[in-house]
Amino acid sequence: MLQGQAKMIVESGREDGLDDETILKRMQDKLGMARKEEEVYLEQYGRQTV
Repeated sequence: MLQGQAKMIVESGREDGLDDETILKRMQDKLGMARKEEEVYLEQYGRQTV
């Protein structure tokens, strides 16, 4: 479930033109993930075109 939420945060952040730090902060605030895990999701989903 966290994976799906992380994907949505990354994709919506990219659509809104947010930088990586802002997207990581959003994941931390909303999901409470560890920074390393957030970075993995950002790397994985940040490359995809929406």
